Amino acid sequence: MGQTIQEVGSGRYWELYQMGRVVRPSYNVPCTADEVAASVISQYEADSDISVVNVPLSFHSVPAWPMRWPKSGAVGGGEDKESLFFFYCAGNDCGREVAHIERPAYQVTLQLIVGRASSSRNVCIGWVPRLLCAECSPLRGDTSAFPVILKAKAMIARVFDRALVSFNDSVKRKQCYICTAKLTARAPRGTIPLCEDVQCAEALRMMGRGSVLKTIFEPSAHQRLMNAVQHMKEFKVDLVSGMRWNICHNVHGTCLARGNPSLVCSTCKRVVYCSKRCMTVSSLTHSKHCAHYTLVWSMERLLFWGPNFIQRLCHLTPRTDRGSVERLEQLMSVPHETLYCKCPTPDGEGAGFQEATYAYSERRGRSYYACAKGKGAGCGFFRWKESVVDEYEEDSFCVPDGEEEEEEEGAEEQEYISSE
Repeated sequence: MGQTIQEVGSGRYWELYQMGRVVRPSYNVPCTADEVAASVISQYEADSDISVVNVPLSFHSVPAWPMRWPKSGAVGGGEDKESLFFFYCAGNDCGREVAHIERPAYQVTLQLIVGRASSSRNVCIGWVPRLLCAECSPLRGDTSAFPVILKAKAMIARVFDRALVSFNDSVKRKQCYICTAKLTARAPRGTIPLCEDVQCAEALRMMGRGSVLKTIFEPSAHQRLMNAVQHMKEFKVDLVSGMRWNICHNVHGTCLARGNPSLVCSTCKRVVYCSKRCMTVSSLTHSKHCAHYTLVWSMERLLFWGPNFIQRLCHLTPRTDRGSVERLEQLMSVPHETLYCKCPTPDGEGAGFQEATYAYSERRGRSYYACAKGKGAGCGFFRWKESVVDEYEEDSFCVPDGEEEEEEEGAEEQEYISSE
C-alpha cells in the first residue's frame, strides 16, 4: 500500500501514485478513459456546440485515485467516474492512464469547458483541474511541485471563480466594435455598434458586415473559450501564487525551511526562498526556466480537444438529463449568470460591487435578480431573469428607478420586491 490521504468532508481515502511502488489502483478500474472524459461534458446538451481546452499550469503533481472502489449498489457505486479525473490523462483523445509511462510527476492542467447546459439550456463555462501524461505534456523544468492534487480545485477556485464573475464577452452597445471608443448613443439592438470614424467603417467592410453579424451576437463555444482566456490574460489573473508550496525552492533540494514572503520570484511567482543565500545558489538554474506568470494564458500554449473527439464522447453512452452531474459539480464550477448592483460590497474587496441575489417568485412564477441590500436600504436594483438580456448592460448595470424604464413597470417591480 502506498501513501494515502483522507478527504475532508466525505471521509474517503485516496491513494497517491509512487513511482516504482504504487502506479495504479489495487482493484480493476471499472471505467475507460473515454468514459471518464465523457463525464466532464455529460451535463451539456449532446448536440450543442461544445469546446474543451487544457490550460497547462506551471505545476506538476502525482496521480491519485480512491483507495477502494465503492461496491455495486453503494452510493456512487459504478457511477463515480469523476473520481478518476486524476488517474486518466486529460489530453486530446489520449486514452491512457496518466502514469502509463513512469516518471516522478506529471503536469497539472486547468480544463475549461463551454457548452449549453442541459439543465438550464444556458451557455456556460465550467472548469476542473486534471493531469496530463508524460507524452501529452513533457516536463521541461518550468514547473514546481504541487504536493496534493486533490487540493488543486480549492486553491484555484479562490482566484478563478472571482475572475470568471468579471468575464463578460457580450456585445457592448455603447462601444465601437472596431476601435472600442465610447459611443454618444447606444446602438440599436441587433446592430453592429460603430463610431463615425471612416477607418472603422472601412475595417468593418473588409471583415464583411454579414459574416460579423452571424458571429457577433452568438459566438461559437471555441470563440467564447478564447475570449475567456484573453480576459484572464488582460486582467493578469494569478493562479500561481495561491498554488505555490510555501517551502524553500532551493534547486539543490537540501533546504526544507518555510519560504520568506519577501523572497518570492516576482516574475514567475511559483518559487519562494527562505533566505537570500538559497535564492542566490538557485538563481542560475531558475533563470533558465523562469517565465512570467501570465504566460499560462498565452494562446499558443492552449491544448484544445478535437471536435471529433468531443462528438464521440457526447454519444458514447445513452445520456440522461443530468447524468452524473450531481457528483460532478463537487469538482466542477459552472456558475449561473451572475449580476451585480453598483452598491459597494461590505468589505470593499473582490469585484467591488454587491452581488445581486437570485431567487424564484412563487407568486409570479418567475426567477429574478435583486440587490442583496434590498429596498429598505434604498436600492432599486431589480431584474426579471428573462429580461436580463434587454436590461442588463455592462456600462449601466444598476439602473435607478425610472431610468430607461416605463414608470408603471418600475412601480410594479418595486411593489413586488416589497412583497417578497
